Amino acid sequence: MLQLLGKCSGADRVYIFDKKEKNRKEYFCLQYEWKNEDDILEKEQLFSEITVEDIPHWTDELKKGLTIQVTDCEELSPMEQEYNLMKKHHTYSRVLAPIFSRDHLSGFIGMDHFYKGISELFIHQLAFVGAHLNTARENLRMFTLLGKNLESMEKERQILNVLCEDCTSVYKVNLLDDTAEVVKLEQGANAPKILKNREKIILCYSKELKYYYDHFVIKESAPDFPVLIAFRHVDEIIKEERNHQRELEDSLAEVKMNNEIISAISKIYYMIYRIDLQDFYYEEITGGSENHRFTGMKGTAAAHITSDSSEKVASKYRAMVKQFYDLSTLKKRLEKEESIAVDYLATDNNWHLARFIVQSRAEDGTARQVLLVIRVISEEKRREKYLIDAVEEANRANEAKSEFLSRMSHDIRTPMNAIMGFTRVARNHLHEPDKILDCLDKINLSGSNLQQLINDVLDISRIESGEFRIDSEPVKLSELCKLYEQNIRGTAEDKNQKFICNRHDIIYDTVLSDRLRIGQIYMNLLSNAVKYTPEGGTVELEVYEEPFPDKDKIRLVSIVRDNGIGMSEKFMKEMYSQFSRAIDTRVNKVQGSGLGLAIVKKIVDQMNGTIEATSRLHEGTTFRVTLDVPFIREQEVSETTAEIPFFKLRPSRIIKTLLITEDNDLNYEILEEQLEMYGIHCVRAVNGKECVQLFEIDPSGTYDAILMDMQMPVMNGLDATRAIRRLPSPESKQIPIIALTANAYLEDVQKCKEAGMNDHMSKPVQIEQIIRTVERWMK
Repeated sequence: MLQLLGKCSGADRVYIFDKKEKNRKEYFCLQYEWKNEDDILEKEQLFSEITVEDIPHWTDELKKGLTIQVTDCEELSPMEQEYNLMKKHHTYSRVLAPIFSRDHLSGFIGMDHFYKGISELFIHQLAFVGAHLNTARENLRMFTLLGKNLESMEKERQILNVLCEDCTSVYKVNLLDDTAEVVKLEQGANAPKILKNREKIILCYSKELKYYYDHFVIKESAPDFPVLIAFRHVDEIIKEERNHQRELEDSLAEVKMNNEIISAISKIYYMIYRIDLQDFYYEEITGGSENHRFTGMKGTAAAHITSDSSEKVASKYRAMVKQFYDLSTLKKRLEKEESIAVDYLATDNNWHLARFIVQSRAEDGTARQVLLVIRVISEEKRREKYLIDAVEEANRANEAKSEFLSRMSHDIRTPMNAIMGFTRVARNHLHEPDKILDCLDKINLSGSNLQQLINDVLDISRIESGEFRIDSEPVKLSELCKLYEQNIRGTAEDKNQKFICNRHDIIYDTVLSDRLRIGQIYMNLLSNAVKYTPEGGTVELEVYEEPFPDKDKIRLVSIVRDNGIGMSEKFMKEMYSQFSRAIDTRVNKVQGSGLGLAIVKKIVDQMNGTIEATSRLHEGTTFRVTLDVPFIREQEVSETTAEIPFFKLRPSRIIKTLLITEDNDLNYEILEEQLEMYGIHCVRAVNGKECVQLFEIDPSGTYDAILMDMQMPVMNGLDATRAIRRLPSPESKQIPIIALTANAYLEDVQKCKEAGMNDHMSKPVQIEQIIRTVERWMK
């Protein structure tokens, strides 16, 4: 209420003072106070007491029922004493309204620092509040007193209840007015015989007592009938009753909690039995019932459990479960364990877990009572199997990766050893051109093998990262087959193998597909066939077309056969794994990364085709690849192929000067030598910082493009590219910058593009590819 008055009036402080008396002196005492920054606070604010002598004029006015309003304490007033008191407390405006109790002033309600424009109506309302405030407080006091009386009556009722339990008759006697009120009368007592015809509840105590003496007391036993009045404390009785009541409530709460625990456990364990191991008697606590209490089923435990194990357990697990349920050995098994469990497959194809839990033990420590709980664990079993399979798969993958790295180490070292060895041989025969040429051919072959290993790894990385694209372009099947026939025939003849290329039923010679990817499929399958076929064997490539329901497509079927060493059934299950290879190169000298089939499978999947394999050890292997591809009719072939530019190797007429950023001397020397063969002048920067400086100080148009390495001292290629792109000249935004680096993964390509490079080429790279890429960006 005070807060509401304060906010409505804008007052800083609203309060209530009660009038009191001490040492025959009247004073006003602060009872409640509200300030605009706090809630209702009691006492200890500014001043807590004001004597009547401090405010004599105000006291007189309040006693008359008048409201006091001071708008400015600086004004002249006969109430000078009260105004000085206001100034002392830094108060300059105030309103006081009297509070009356039974026509006597009992206090006042006041406000300080209110709005100057406060209405007279509000002042009158404050007087109205003061007039009725005491009534409200008196009502509150009465309610409090009533509550105390109710507590007293409740205590009296409890005392009477205790007395009524021990006595046949109980009366409430008022000795001052000689009356008695009947509290309790039992029919077996004498009093009902006296009072049976009386309707009054309030009796004359002395008269009824004399009547009782005349009619029921044997005079010889009590000639004078003295009345003894004895008093005793019943607090202990009440306390005992209350303790007993609390014990009952605690017992009920414990029973309720136990029932809730059983209910909760029963949501997991659909069957719960309590078994006494002294007499082998069981009670079923829950059997799927929603009540989760004793179901009433009981009997001989051994017979019931044996029946369950024979009827509900799958035959494979019955012997194990029967042994687990053997109660004759259960005490022994639970000597050092608090619980034992077994899981089994039930006849409903669900996995179950049965567990014995010790509930109580005898004095000698042996189990006396146990709980048998059963629950379904099919979901846990499935998760467990999934995790076990995942761990086994991870272990297999790790083993395969370790094996792959071991093989790759061997396969990389083999061509490297050849390169270094034939280099030494060539150096020792500098005056023998034929010998040097032979060494260079073998070095070139070893380098090609090494590059193929690296390309296989990069292809797998690109496929998995989503960077591996399938393009669509006209492909002449006759030319494609002839190309790979020529590539493979020489290798096959070196091993004295017979190579057969069989093309038939080619309805449409030109199809729309990815020439490079089909070539990878053929090359991997054919090279594997040659590798794993002994000398004198046969390798065959068969290509033909089948009709396809879609009138704009044909089904291209490619079959690669050999009569080589074949594959085992075990290896065929994992032959498309990235890190699997059936033959160890350290044993049989067959070179390869073990990634060829993985690459073929992923390419075929990306082209929405299928690949099938049949193989027998020592008899050979057959791969069948089917691709559904659009075809081009003969009249459309000339128009389509005319649009395809043909790049003929020639000295570049566009590129004049390249700025090459390369910190490795050998790499730069090789690149410079080859580019100068095409009439291209090269300028070298040994790090990114020098590249930026050369580009900035040399005249505009000096360089046609920049070939940028990524990893260099002082400043790397990415930072150098960013620095060039930030230069103010227009040429810095337009000049082609092409990454030429050994960093060949997808994230490396993405970093180059983000830095501002136009393209990315991974080492080693053919010089023709460099020229073609630079010319494309210059155009």
